[in-house]
Amino acid sequence: MKRYRLVVLASVYDVKLALDRRICNQCSQFVERGWEVVILCKNDTNDIRQGHLSDNIEFVSIPQTIHFSTEHAGYPLKINGTDGMDKDAFMTVLNDALKDKAQARCSVLFDLFESTEARVQFEGTTQRQRQIFEVFTLTQGFVDLTLQLTPDAVMVADMHGMLAMNIIKSRIKVPYIYDAHELTLRQLPYELNAEQYMRIIEEECIKNAFCFYTISACFADIYAYEYKLEKKPLYFYNLPTFSENEIQKSSKEIRQKLGLDPEKRILLYHGVFLPKKRNLERLVRVSNMLSEHNIHVLLLSSIHGLSDLDKPFAHFPNITWHPPVSQKELPLWIRVADMVILPDVGAYNYLFCSPNRFFDALSMKKPVLVNEEILSLTSIINTFKNGYTGSMQTDEAMLQTIVEAFDALEKGCYTKDNIEKAAKLFSFEKQKIRFHDMIEKLEAHIEGKPDNDFQEETRENVLAPFLKKLINSGSPKAKEAQRILNEL
Repeated sequence: MKRYRLVVLASVYDVKLALDRRICNQCSQFVERGWEVVILCKNDTNDIRQGHLSDNIEFVSIPQTIHFSTEHAGYPLKINGTDGMDKDAFMTVLNDALKDKAQARCSVLFDLFESTEARVQFEGTTQRQRQIFEVFTLTQGFVDLTLQLTPDAVMVADMHGMLAMNIIKSRIKVPYIYDAHELTLRQLPYELNAEQYMRIIEEECIKNAFCFYTISACFADIYAYEYKLEKKPLYFYNLPTFSENEIQKSSKEIRQKLGLDPEKRILLYHGVFLPKKRNLERLVRVSNMLSEHNIHVLLLSSIHGLSDLDKPFAHFPNITWHPPVSQKELPLWIRVADMVILPDVGAYNYLFCSPNRFFDALSMKKPVLVNEEILSLTSIINTFKNGYTGSMQTDEAMLQTIVEAFDALEKGCYTKDNIEKAAKLFSFEKQKIRFHDMIEKLEAHIEGKPDNDFQEETRENVLAPFLKKLINSGSPKAKEAQRILNEL
């Protein structure tokens, strides 16, 4: 059997720490079937870097500079397309790839950052300028290296990958799969013209993909609605598979390392520190009041602008902060916690999301405390009683919700059986058969055999109940929820 090569386009910096566990799971499944995998990511240096995550999974990280050098010592690949290429030149390349789909100049793509990011000084430039440089340097780097690696298939997971794939498919004929981790059109408060352009980019990516799938049944229904798809996309949940040894391993050593009182109850947040989107400013503010209830907050997070400080939360003694750890170490750190919190608020993307953080905790048999605004996760908790949900709209409400959740924990409301039932339903092992079926169809396609259509799951629309709950809640998003419900 021929050994196939998959190239993965992933917009992460430190691939060993930040690579989505979902991508790790999926790459491992390709390796199981004999594929070799190359993950393209990004870095803050001036050089291409390379290494291995495991046997048959290589990564190549691309420098985030305005102009790339054509010579990179020790690595055979070169980035040529971006030498001397400015924003307008890159936009011309992308417009050519999209042909007549773009109704306006592609420069509107860069306008979306102006309304969503403050002009923060960063290494001599503004945050917006840095993001603009990243869009076309990373995307062009993805294009150049993918073409040189001559893959048998490509995996796309985010905006940069979508931009790159629209150019790649205009240069070579290669099947690709699009795994929508986010609701792209709902993720940021785009200006109208930028949203229209992003719709063109994503619609092209979906329409031409060999297989399009997403993270949950709810996301699949939203995508089917947004793009008027004839068939609902496939979906695969994010639940990792931790060994029983990882689940049962003692966390005493980490408690000692962090100087945590063994009697303290630990509330863990792990993930990127996005203060407003994930409601973390509020969690920090209420942390000192939680000490009165013997609850200590542990933040396992990358904190932009604070990561080099020894004590970024010096004024909040009831918080222990630690930089992110590798996926291999993560289970032991989750083991430290008595409960994991997901306080996220904000865009529709968060209302219907299925974060890795939730499934990491579920796989480690830990109860989860979820903001009741995250409708998809609230539904799981209400069904399986594997955690607690409540209001986190104000400081007082969050404090009350956290205290109530730990009171329920003391009363034994979240049983091990409840958590295991939920974990079993969402386990990747259960979905693995369907994922391998997708890879098998992809291999047949590469070999020129007739394509077999993907079997669409027969199920009710799961989006409608969430929309009705949102309407009844009086949320600011109720009006849009009613509009979508009327059109379903």
